Amino acid sequence: MSYHKQVEESKPRQAEFIAERLPRYFGHFERALEASGGPYFLGADLSYVDLQVMVMLHVTRQQWPDAWAELASTTIPRLVAFLATVEALPPIKAYLESPRKHPFAGDSLM
Repeated sequence: MSYHKQVEESKPRQAEFIAERLPRYFGHFERALEASGGPYFLGADLSYVDLQVMVMLHVTRQQWPDAWAELASTTIPRLVAFLATVEALPPIKAYLESPRKHPFAGDSLM
């Protein structure tokens, strides 16, 4: 069964995910970033891990803007700074501003 046929049924699970799991998951990423000595997840050099985390943060911000705003303002300062750092890298910034970057579907996590 597709997501589109389960939108109403998914709402309680989404609320649970936002309230319980999202802060926990982001906490893990926050601690990993701190432990790396940063500014990136594997230290001083940008890696594939960083690009994947950037996409995860973009999806979260797109899908659940209220949850993102609350977490960003209260519990994930390193992830917010990390995202700004990665987005400001000239090749990443150029891509994000280009027509090559497709918008998220807006109705699923894909």
